[in-house]
Amino acid sequence: MATTILIRRGDGSAGGVSPVSDLANGELGWDSFNHIIWCGSDADAEFYAGEYIPTTSGVSFVHNSDVDINLLSLPNITGTPLLFWDESESSFNFNTVVTDGYHIIKQLAHASFPGVGAGFEISGFDTQSGISVHLSIDNIGRIKLRTSGGACFFIAGSTSVGWFDSNGISYYDNKYMLMGNGADRERLGHNTTQTHNSLFLGLDDDAAGSAARTLIIADHDDVGFNYAHTVQLTPTIFIHSAAQSTTQWISLAHDGTNGVFELGTGMFQFIGGMEIGDGTNDTKISAAGNISFAGTAKITGLKVNVSTKTNTNYTLTATDDIVKFSTGSVDRTATLPAASTVDGKIYHIKKIDNGSGKIIVDANGSETIDGELTVDIAVEDESIMFACDGTTWSIH
Repeated sequence: MATTILIRRGDGSAGGVSPVSDLANGELGWDSFNHIIWCGSDADAEFYAGEYIPTTSGVSFVHNSDVDINLLSLPNITGTPLLFWDESESSFNFNTVVTDGYHIIKQLAHASFPGVGAGFEISGFDTQSGISVHLSIDNIGRIKLRTSGGACFFIAGSTSVGWFDSNGISYYDNKYMLMGNGADRERLGHNTTQTHNSLFLGLDDDAAGSAARTLIIADHDDVGFNYAHTVQLTPTIFIHSAAQSTTQWISLAHDGTNGVFELGTGMFQFIGGMEIGDGTNDTKISAAGNISFAGTAKITGLKVNVSTKTNTNYTLTATDDIVKFSTGSVDRTATLPAASTVDGKIYHIKKIDNGSGKIIVDANGSETIDGELTVDIAVEDESIMFACDGTTWSIH
């Protein structure tokens, strides 16, 4: 027996309430508000249209009605998920969930964001690994990705790049963190091409462009300061002082032939001494400035301080090396500095005239020269070398 469908108009009621009571089961009708109603076998089962107007562009509705409009309801799913238009916010909203298999879009009020109100979350489930993934956006704009397996993987195209978990962000071997624009960006990553796996920092090699193979180390507050380094032909490290200065730096590079240390201003200062050599035959410079040679010392271009004193007494200083005296007919005194102030120092003192006066070399205070308080130099062109051990003086 065929089913008969009656189409008739119900009287409706104020406030937009569906006049289901005016229709019998199985009837299709409309009310005075142009609401179209289908009444099924259950008085609560209806298809209601009126605020929704089908068009060629999809489903539209009467806007500015000050009524939240339900777009999609899934009563057969636990929690009665509902997609609706929130008139007060002029936006789509979700209460509970909208679900399709393992994929969920829902309103977020999650413990992952303590102290923050509802936001938005998209969830998915990988049936192979059994790991669920949740992408969340809270109501102050923070984005969070979490998984039930503890690690989140990121993929570019079909290639796995890395992952992040509670330990931080990790990149796979030979995958790099890129910084900057263009093809010549700096890159940092774990490089297995090297004989031994290494952390690799590749600098921009566009020497003719806006970047020039430089790594600058400075205070983080100075990122907006221009240190004005020129283009470098080889990768160069610049270490700056704490001041915003274009000259207070030290650089390290290799020019293709030699390793090069360079200073913007000041002097190199080695605190605690240094060693130069192959680890076996090293030249050593102590913190006090003493130099010792393990092998044969060859010094070229050595410059010493030579001075001449004519008919006068003179007290030697730490910067003197060779002092010549012209005495004439009067004895002249050359006084040595305190031994403790010139430990390791060597002086050459020479008489350069034929006058009858002699040079009297006098140690400081009660200090001695090979046990004597003074030593005389009386003959023209006679020269004596005096060496200090920090306590006393000796003749060589």
